[in-house]
Amino acid sequence: MKTGYACYQIPCHDPQCPTHGGGNQPAQNTDKELWRKETGDYYSPSIHVTAGGGIGINVGGLVFVKPVEGWHALAKAECDRRKALPDWNDAP
Repeated sequence: MKTGYACYQIPCHDPQCPTHGGGNQPAQNTDKELWRKETGDYYSPSIHVTAGGGIGINVGGLVFVKPVEGWHALAKAECDRRKALPDWNDAP
């Protein structure tokens, strides 16, 4: 796994997970939440910044973390893919 990239499910029950310890280990949350769709709803879509500077996006408890360059590359790849479609101007 590249530094700054992660994918995990909340709550994590993997005993081999170095970050969550299978949900049995106390851990300090160092993430800074930037936005949450529904205040107080733990599974509501949200965006946060990790202590390492990665940007995490949580939807339904499935979280993806990438550096800002990773998110940009992902968006660019999707844009390029859509431009390759015959009717790319009409694609959502």
